[in-house]
Amino acid sequence: AVLAMPPDLEAWCVAQSWPSRSPMSSIRVEGQAAETRVVSLVAAAANIQIACVEIAGPLRLCVSAGDVTGLGAVLKYVARASPASSLMGRTAVHAGQVDGWVEFAVSELMVEHPLGPTVLTSEDVDKRLSALDAQLGSRTYLVGEVLSLADLVVSTALRNLFDAFASDISAAYPNLARWYFTAAHTKPAVQVFGAPQVATEGIGSLDLAAAPVPAAPAPAAASASASTSAPAMNGEPNLAVLDGDEGNPALQALASLGMPQTTYLHPVAMTVVEQAVHVGHLPGLLTKNLFLRDKKYGLFLVVAEHTKKVDMKKLGKDLKLAGKVNLRLGAEELLLEKLGVAQGSVSALAVMNNSEKDVQVVMDEDLGKAPIVNLHPLRNDRTTSLSGEDLIRFLQHYEHDPVYLAFPQEKQGRDPRPTDGGEAKAAKPAAKPQKPKAQKGDAKPKDKARAKEEEKHEMAIQYTKSGDFAEWYKDVIKKSEMIEYSDISGCYVLRPWSFKIWEFIHRWFDDRIEELGVENTQFPMFVSKSALETEKDHVEDFAPEVAWVTKAGDTELEEHIAIRPTSETIMYPFYAKWIRSHRDLPLKLNQWCNVVRWEFKYPTPFIRSREFLWQEGHTAHASDAEAFEMVYDILTLYRRIYEELLAVPVVPGRKTEKEKFAGGHITTTVEAYVHGSGRAVQGATSHHLGQNFGKMFHIEYEDEHAKKQIPMQTSWGITTRTIGVMIMTHGDDKGLVLPPRVAPKQAVIIPIVSKKVGMDEINPYCKDVEVALRTAGVRVTYDARDHYKPGWKYNHYEQKGVPLRIEIGPRDYQEKMVTLKRRDTSEQMKLSFESPAAFGGEVAALLERIQQEMFSRACAARDASVAVANDWESFMAALLEGKLVLTPFVDEKDEEENVKDRSREDALEEGQSEDARTATSVAAKTLCKPFRCPLVDWLPEGVQTGADGAYTMDGKPVNFFYEAIRDGTPCFFTGRPATAWVLWGRSY
Repeated sequence: AVLAMPPDLEAWCVAQSWPSRSPMSSIRVEGQAAETRVVSLVAAAANIQIACVEIAGPLRLCVSAGDVTGLGAVLKYVARASPASSLMGRTAVHAGQVDGWVEFAVSELMVEHPLGPTVLTSEDVDKRLSALDAQLGSRTYLVGEVLSLADLVVSTALRNLFDAFASDISAAYPNLARWYFTAAHTKPAVQVFGAPQVATEGIGSLDLAAAPVPAAPAPAAASASASTSAPAMNGEPNLAVLDGDEGNPALQALASLGMPQTTYLHPVAMTVVEQAVHVGHLPGLLTKNLFLRDKKYGLFLVVAEHTKKVDMKKLGKDLKLAGKVNLRLGAEELLLEKLGVAQGSVSALAVMNNSEKDVQVVMDEDLGKAPIVNLHPLRNDRTTSLSGEDLIRFLQHYEHDPVYLAFPQEKQGRDPRPTDGGEAKAAKPAAKPQKPKAQKGDAKPKDKARAKEEEKHEMAIQYTKSGDFAEWYKDVIKKSEMIEYSDISGCYVLRPWSFKIWEFIHRWFDDRIEELGVENTQFPMFVSKSALETEKDHVEDFAPEVAWVTKAGDTELEEHIAIRPTSETIMYPFYAKWIRSHRDLPLKLNQWCNVVRWEFKYPTPFIRSREFLWQEGHTAHASDAEAFEMVYDILTLYRRIYEELLAVPVVPGRKTEKEKFAGGHITTTVEAYVHGSGRAVQGATSHHLGQNFGKMFHIEYEDEHAKKQIPMQTSWGITTRTIGVMIMTHGDDKGLVLPPRVAPKQAVIIPIVSKKVGMDEINPYCKDVEVALRTAGVRVTYDARDHYKPGWKYNHYEQKGVPLRIEIGPRDYQEKMVTLKRRDTSEQMKLSFESPAAFGGEVAALLERIQQEMFSRACAARDASVAVANDWESFMAALLEGKLVLTPFVDEKDEEENVKDRSREDALEEGQSEDARTATSVAAKTLCKPFRCPLVDWLPEGVQTGADGAYTMDGKPVNFFYEAIRDGTPCFFTGRPATAWVLWGRSY
């Protein structure tokens, strides 16, 4: 009974006045009260009005196009009914997750629903709540970073239970309780139900089945107590407001000093860029923080408004520090020691932990004058708003009078993150330390200390991702043991750590193309010049990249032989032999191989190399429809590789005529975005070749009527570039950050011994932990090497990106506990090892949660870096900021080239520069005509989404997003009528 759905909301839904409510008088919902109530709530959250009628029959939603039946289908239809609603999530992956949660709520929690459980015992309730608590962890919402249909339906099913036993649930299931009160305090929930009730009865002391159902909650009164969410601005999601101080020392200190504040809850934000995604719409100045050290002058905490430029090279001069100053970012261990916070949680409030008073605060002078300043209260899933004046008084109270500096605004078009270089170029790295010269005899203690410090310096990543992205990337892939450089430029050794990731991709994709009827094969790597030149457009595009074999020993070859840049011209002469009849179709072949392309001057490992691994599929079909189906089936698999394995969001779309595959009919693509560099990467392509290659290579067959036909062909490929995109997306200043699904090792066990508890005692316990993890399916390694200290191991596995570090010390051993540290967030936690099976299950669930949270953070960063532009000025402004730009465009080759040339000229005039050695440029390039809009809560004028997510315009289906453009919409560049929506960016 306590898990039954809430009482009738129909009266509230009819009486409540919503601003800008979408009239949907054509939608009518009929069904039993238990189902129509939850539909009414979802409609209110989507800000639409529907007519709900209670009847004795099954639930159905009546619209002009027909009836929608079933609770899940109806809820999703209503959630999608408002174009501005994101209740079904931001991506297709999110939509699938929302589906799963809705099914869970209906089948596992709603006892009044026909498909739900008939009776729930106390044991049933505990099982379900435990599962929810384990899934939620540090998440704010069940799916993604905003309130979704999943949160509405699951929290609705749990509301009566929480109203009865909130205190005990909070104690037993803290993650679940935190999530529930976040969902229950959102604006729709508070306006429907009022503030959540809190009761004190114990779960164990009550018979759940006999517990009374709470009375129907009245609509919330307009009172201060109900104001528990931040106001929505510019379509931004509501943020839950923290009620109380939850034991946070910083919030308690502010209260004791009489300083008012408001603290908002949001997902974990490791950087100010991520924080801005969640709270950037709030009034006030958002702060960024740099914890710096100098051997001579000590420690500094620089606090600046997040769009200001902090030039570490000039900072010493600005502070009037005499002599040579070498300010560098302080290590995380030093940060914890001096300010008591983890990386990503630093703010000016952390000085309260600096009891030694040896950290000098350097503050942006504008912050002290600001009416509102937003900063982390010692943790990075909260943001506190207080006045600038109170912030200064807080620092002074803890004897940290700041030094004030006037930091300049970032130049327009620059990423507002701290750098240690100039404006136009990233900073050059510090000179590599020279090894001390060999001396006769024993080294002095001072020399030994210096050598040890230099060795430690060499082991660490030397560059920061925000300071010098290119050098950071090269440093990370080398020190994480992903690649080794060969003596031929652009050719690399893939070490086991990176090759294992490629093997995961290989196996996953192989299994799925086998289901599509594709068979693996192997063709030669050489192609004759005459065969390569059969298709002129094709060879013309690849000609600058082709590597030729011209000699065998000292003998000149009669005909030069090319090393394959791609295999169409190698494979299709054989297709002409094998395809004779319609019975030979479809022919679907794939090969895993290496190719060589030799055009560019200065390659980038994984991203642009002269030799790389890939798979290439080539199929032939009797019909155009079959060929298109194959193209889109493969493109979907490529999207899933990036999003489900690598936790990297991509934009699927179609290439423009200028960018399509040479000799092909159309090219489809998935495009990734690297937030750290502000550049896009072509992730993989799937081509419809039409009949062009069939004509060139005389591929013909007899159809059922004995007529000669040319088959429709496709080709498609994905490369080891996937690994580079993953590294660039998730890596940080410590090295790799690997998504658990492709991490060669998902966890590492590191023993820590002491004089009292040695290796002989702790080793069996560590092995038991290893066995429990392997049994749970976790890929784990136990590093018991005694010639490396734990600190060295920490650094080693952090650089390699192992998702979980498991530390087992004397206290863990004695208390049957295990200490875990997440690589992606640096969060540390303890788990009991009383039950090895339960422990293994918890770790496996945690790894899956890490995978989802990494994807969510990457989505948020990507979505915050996409802009819409309808004219040249706004287009260039977004491009200079390193964003992707969606525009209406005429899609003509000449105009595309003109955009590229003019954008390069304008960028160079703005002071941006490019390196002539590299393949990258400051010019804009078309990425694709997107099949789905990458922006959240935005659609072109006149476009709507249906219940199945398909686009419609003027009541007619629109096959793809890029076609959803009204006649007469002007091109952003020429002013002539545009033909498509096109996504632009700077590309690798």
